[in-house]
Amino acid sequence: MQSPAFLIYLASLLSLGLPLAPRIALASEDGMVQVALVIGNSNYKKSPLSNPVNDARDMAAKLLGLGFTVIKRENLTTKDIGPTLREFKSKLTPGAVALFFYAGHGLQVKGVNYLPVVDADIAGEEDVPSQSMAVSLVLETMEEAKTRLNLMFLDACRNNPFARRFRSAAGGLAKVNVPSGTLLSFATRPGSVASDGNGRNGLYTLHLLNQMDKPGVAIEQALKRVIGGVKSDSAGEQEPWMEGAIEGDFCFGGCSATPIPVGTSAADHPAAIELTFWDSVKNSRSASDYQAYLTQYPKGRFAALAKARLKDLSKPESTPPTTPAPVAVNTYQPPLRPPASAALLPTPIAGPRPSGGVCPGCTCSDLQARLSMGVEPLTDVQMSHYRQNCR
Repeated sequence: MQSPAFLIYLASLLSLGLPLAPRIALASEDGMVQVALVIGNSNYKKSPLSNPVNDARDMAAKLLGLGFTVIKRENLTTKDIGPTLREFKSKLTPGAVALFFYAGHGLQVKGVNYLPVVDADIAGEEDVPSQSMAVSLVLETMEEAKTRLNLMFLDACRNNPFARRFRSAAGGLAKVNVPSGTLLSFATRPGSVASDGNGRNGLYTLHLLNQMDKPGVAIEQALKRVIGGVKSDSAGEQEPWMEGAIEGDFCFGGCSATPIPVGTSAADHPAAIELTFWDSVKNSRSASDYQAYLTQYPKGRFAALAKARLKDLSKPESTPPTTPAPVAVNTYQPPLRPPASAALLPTPIAGPRPSGGVCPGCTCSDLQARLSMGVEPLTDVQMSHYRQNCR
C-alpha cells in the first residue's frame, strides 16, 4: 500500500495535468507485482570499469520511481551469486513483471554468456562458470516463477579481460534464444564490443534511462529509440541489439498516456513535479517519505531539508515529564479530647436543684464543680453558702 503522502503526490500531478508513470497506477489497481534485480560491477581485480556502479544506482532509482520493487547489488562477488538469485526469485510471483539489469564485464564461452563477478580469478575457460553469473540461469529463475513478462538489459559487452587465456577468442556476448514472453536487450550486437563511456553512465544505459519512462511508448519502441541514439552518439560504432518478443504492450511510462514525440524533453515540467512531490511529503512524520524524495531527487532543491528531517526523525523521542500522582491527604480530624482537668470533674448528681431562696442553684456539687473548673467566679452569696454548708 502506498503512503498517504505518495497518494497526495499522484493526485497533485493529475491536477497539474502532468504525465504520470502509470505502471504504478496499474500495479495498485490490478495487484501487479513488478520486481527488478539491478547489478553493477566496477571493482574488478583485473580491468576495473568506471561506470557500471553508477549505471546500477541510476537504474535502481529510475525503477523505484516507476513502482518496481528493486534489489540492487554493487560489485557482486562469488559468494553473492546464490543468495542474490534466491532473493530475486523469492519476490517473484506468477503473473509478475520481472526485470534484470546488469552493467559490467560480460563474456561468452562456447556460445554461453556469463557475467563475471569482481573477485573472479579466471585462468582459463574452465573457471568461468564457477566465478560468473550465467545469463541462462537468470532467465531460468524468471521463467520458473511463471512471470507474465521478463525484461533483461545487459550493458555487458566490454572487452573481455580474460580473452587471451581462452582457447576461443570470441568477443562480446553470444546470441540468445529467449523464451516466450521475454525481451532481451544488449548494449551492442552479438560478438561486438561496447564502450564503457567517458561520462557518468555507459552510452547504452544513458539512452535507456532517457527513454524507458516516456508516456505512451511501448518497450519495443523505446528500445528502437535507444538503438538510434547510441548509433548516432557512437558514429555507428556501437549498435544495441534486441532479442525476443512479448504479447501485448508494456510501457514503463504507461501505455494509456499520450506518446511524447521523439525529440521532446523527457521532463516537461521538472520543477513543478519536484515541488509537487516535496509538498506532498514536507509535513510527513514518516522517514520513508523523505527517503523517497531523496531517491528521486538526490540533489533536489529540498534535499538538505529532507536530510535534516530524516536526522530529526532518527532521534529517540524525549519522554515527556510525568506529573506526580496526587498524594492522598487524610482529612480525618480526631475529636478533641477534653483537658486533663476535665477528667477530674465529678459527675453531676441528678436531682432537683433549689429553684429559689437565698442562694438559687447553690447545691454543694455545683458550687464545687465551678470552683474546680474556674470557669465562672462565685457570687458572694454563693461563696458564703459554700463555706457554711459544703465543707
